[in-house]
Amino acid sequence: MLIRSAVSLTLLHHSRLAWPLSLGLELMTGYENEQPFRKAVEDEINSLYKVIDDANLTKMDLESQIESMKEELTLLSKTHEEDVKVLYKQLAGSQLEELDVPLGSGLDNILEKIRIHWERDIEKNRAEAGALLRTK
Repeated sequence: MLIRSAVSLTLLHHSRLAWPLSLGLELMTGYENEQPFRKAVEDEINSLYKVIDDANLTKMDLESQIESMKEELTLLSKTHEEDVKVLYKQLAGSQLEELDVPLGSGLDNILEKIRIHWERDIEKNRAEAGALLRTK
């Protein structure tokens, strides 16, 4: 009877150890099966970090280009304003003031009046040159 109880006790003890062992083996098998998926996900995440880094570099480059273009635009605007002021000063000293061009006129009208003015001056100069040649 003592042997029987020892065997029963051993079988009971063995069954208590077998269940966690089989559960551990199942978990280990599942873990090993999931490792390739985990590796694939980690690789994908790492490649996405590279994409993010490239996008950030491109963004910084584009922002730098925008700032450069804004500075260039500011410089061109100032240069344009200065050129316009110089042209207005030149026009103020010429005979074009006689044209009485209203400020609201379009550029085509202004250019047409300037052309007419210069054509009149050319005809006047031709007439004077012709008269001078006839007198000589």
